[in-house]
Amino acid sequence: MPKLYVLVGPPGVRKSTWVRQNLVDPHVVSYDRAVDIVREPLGLRYDDVAGARGAQFRKEVEAVHREMQKGAVESGKDIVVDMTNMTVASRRRALSVIRGHEDEYEKIAVFFDFLGAEAGVHAAVKKRAEEEGDKTLSPEIVQGMMDRFVMPTEAEGFDKIVVVTPEHIRELKIRQLLSTIVRETLLREARQAPVAAYLRFGDPRKVAGGVSVIHDPYAYAYAEEPALAAFEPGETPPRLRSEAGISAYPVVLEEPGRIVFRIGNGMRTFSHQLGDFLMDRLMEDDIWIFKARRIPGAMGTDDEPLIDADTVRRPQQITADNLYVTALDTGDPSRDASRAEKLTDLLVPWDLMAYHDMGYNEFFKRKDVSREEIEAYIARLRVKFTRPEQVRKINELEESWLAEWNEDHSVNHH
Repeated sequence: MPKLYVLVGPPGVRKSTWVRQNLVDPHVVSYDRAVDIVREPLGLRYDDVAGARGAQFRKEVEAVHREMQKGAVESGKDIVVDMTNMTVASRRRALSVIRGHEDEYEKIAVFFDFLGAEAGVHAAVKKRAEEEGDKTLSPEIVQGMMDRFVMPTEAEGFDKIVVVTPEHIRELKIRQLLSTIVRETLLREARQAPVAAYLRFGDPRKVAGGVSVIHDPYAYAYAEEPALAAFEPGETPPRLRSEAGISAYPVVLEEPGRIVFRIGNGMRTFSHQLGDFLMDRLMEDDIWIFKARRIPGAMGTDDEPLIDADTVRRPQQITADNLYVTALDTGDPSRDASRAEKLTDLLVPWDLMAYHDMGYNEFFKRKDVSREEIEAYIARLRVKFTRPEQVRKINELEESWLAEWNEDHSVNHH
C-alpha cells in the first residue's frame, strides 16, 4: 500500500533532509519547490519570488503547486506533503491531495519534535538564511508558526503518528535541559545567600528573563539562547555563555553623599568601559543601587558577581555625582573605601573624545538637531567631568560641533 507522509514542523528542523535520507523517489508536494520551479529559469532568488517583492509571481507559483497536488495520486508513488502543516486546518488541506482515494493510502503524520528547543529553531532559520543569502524569515513569522502549533492526532484521519527528533534539535534539547538544571541549582543556592547591596548600570528589573550574556574565553556558545544564535560552538571570538543572573557590582560603602562600589577588572579597563558602553548610562544617570542575593560562584564578564534577579529589592536610581569606585578587595571594607576614586574622574580624556568623535548629527542620530540641544548636552558634560584635562576635551568638542552646526545652517540659509 502506498503511503502519504504529511510532514509537521516549523522551518529549520530539516524536514526536506529527512525525506532525502529516508524515502526513495516519492512524489513531493512542496510550496518551496513550486517557488523554485518558477524562479530558477528566471535566475531569481527565493525571496524575489516568495517574499514581499514577489506578488507578481504568486499566481504562477500557486498554479505549479496545484499541479503538484493533482499529480500526486496519478504518480503511483508514495506522496510527501513537505510544508509546515502546523495546524489541524493545514493538515486537512494536506490530506486532501488523496481525496477520493483515502482508503488506498496509509496516512502518516511525521512530527518533527521541536518542543523545548524553540530558540534552536530560530537559530537554524537564521543560520540557513545567512549561509544561503536567501529564504529569510523574520523571527516574528517563525514564532507565529510555533505559537499556532497543534499536535497531530489520529483523529484527524491519520493511521499513524511518527515522531522524529533531528540530531541538531536533540542536541539543543539536551543542552537546554542541562542548562535548566544548572540554573535551577544555582538559583536554589542563591536563595540561601545573604542579602547585600549592589550597584548596576541599568535598571536590574529590565534585564530580559533575568539572564545575562557573558563573554567568556573558556566557554562555548550554545544556540539555545536567542542572543547566542549567531555563534557556533567553539567559534572565537567572542565565545559566549548565558548565566542565570544579572551582573552587578558589590557596594563596599553606602552613606549619605558617598557610595563606594568594587570592580573586579582593574581601574584601567573599567575607565575604558566608562568611555564606551557605560557612557550612555552615565550621562542619563541610569545607575541603580539595590539589595539582592548573589548566586554562589557565578561571575560575569569582568569577574563581577551575578545576582538572582528574583531577589532584587528596593531598587533606587542614583546619580554619578557621589559615586566612587575601588578595585581593592583586602577584606577590610573601610580600607578599600578609603582608597576609592571618584567615578567621573576615571574617564580619561582620550576615551571621552573618542566616544564623541563624530559629527553632531550622527551622535544625536537625527538631522534636525538645534544649537540649543548641542549646548545643553555640552553643559551636562561639564557638570559631570570637571578635571582640567577633561574640560579641555569638552571645549574642543563644543568648538567642533558648533562650527559644524554653523556651517550646516549657513549653507541651508543661503
